[in-house]
Amino acid sequence: MGGVTRRTTLGLGLGAGLLAAGCASGDRFVIGFQKNGVLLAAKHRGDIEAALNAVPDVRLDWAEFASGPPLLEALGAGAVHLGQTGDLPTIFAQAGGGDLLYVAAVPLAGQSAAIVVPGASPVRAVSQLRGKRVAFTRGSSAQPLVQNALARAGMTMADIEAVDLAPPDAAAAFASNRVDAWAIWDPYYAQVEVRGGARALTTAQGVSRSSGFVLANRQFTNARPDVIRATLDAMRATADWAKTDRRELGRIFAVETGQDPAVQARVAERQDLELVPMSDAAIRQHQALADQMLKDGVIPRKVDVASAAWRGWTPRAAAA
Repeated sequence: MGGVTRRTTLGLGLGAGLLAAGCASGDRFVIGFQKNGVLLAAKHRGDIEAALNAVPDVRLDWAEFASGPPLLEALGAGAVHLGQTGDLPTIFAQAGGGDLLYVAAVPLAGQSAAIVVPGASPVRAVSQLRGKRVAFTRGSSAQPLVQNALARAGMTMADIEAVDLAPPDAAAAFASNRVDAWAIWDPYYAQVEVRGGARALTTAQGVSRSSGFVLANRQFTNARPDVIRATLDAMRATADWAKTDRRELGRIFAVETGQDPAVQARVAERQDLELVPMSDAAIRQHQALADQMLKDGVIPRKVDVASAAWRGWTPRAAAA
């Protein structure tokens, strides 16, 4: 058998056990995605399927997730073979023994994540969050954003009431004024900004330096590095295209999410569209975050980022 067969997208409701049970065939390749970013655009355009047509014996499935932590749990267990998340979930996953590899980095400018308050809120600065209820998803990239923003204001997490909520639940709490502020990323950030009139107290730009990452299951990567390379090449090509047509990128996001086109146009305007191989600098930056998390008692043991960094991808453009 040669080439790729695209199969039905798997919903989040399908647990990792069920996904894993369907992975007996060695040619099955499951990509976990969230409804944002380059992966979503690549899925819509069929760019990854097209790239995998040149790779023998692979069958592609898609599995949707609401956030990074459950995606990485499935990836570490081998139920998903590749996915993209922010920085913090990857450290939790690695500390938890997930069988994963960092296969590419996505440098983040920080414009697509923010701490927001309702438009009518009297809170005008992060320093005014003292004693307030601030929602964010623990273990997500929103957590260091809150920690760093508070530190810049001379505060710590002890100065706020942290409310651990997944994005859909946080959205409901924010809309009903059950929390005072919300640290969140696009498309949720754009949605409350465009449709709800929310204000950003601060974005992550200059506050929380980070990278997103594309990760892959270690066992699958070792067995099928050709599939991983072809997928990363396709994702990079999608990103390069998207830089030239952010208007169409916004339209794709609107179609895929079913959300207001004005919301998704805002998401596309500030979407980070770089995809680069793992480098020494990216590893050092991520290791520093992991070390800080260990020092703060957030993770139970030291993790070695370099031991999970895969150097097996050289982008075609760079190799030409």
